[in-house]
Amino acid sequence: MLMHGFAASNDPEIGEMMRGCLGRIYSLVRELTGAEPREAADFVSTGIFLTVLASMRVIGPEAVEPKPWMAEIIGAYEGIDGRAG
Repeated sequence: MLMHGFAASNDPEIGEMMRGCLGRIYSLVRELTGAEPREAADFVSTGIFLTVLASMRVIGPEAVEPKPWMAEIIGAYEGIDGRAG
């Protein structure tokens, strides 16, 4: 649903809702952690990127056999395992 919401954000109603949701997530990260703006932005963007990778089955319990670029990305995130195991 998250991906559909992002993709449909050209619709004014959906876009407003999605921007509001993302803004609340960012603000909550700042509030709960005391993170600086760049730290909070990096945290949120990493979470979104990992969500994209999981939706593409690059990581997660049903991950496909990794291509070299996938293995490189997975290796960049300590503790992220792209294969079921």
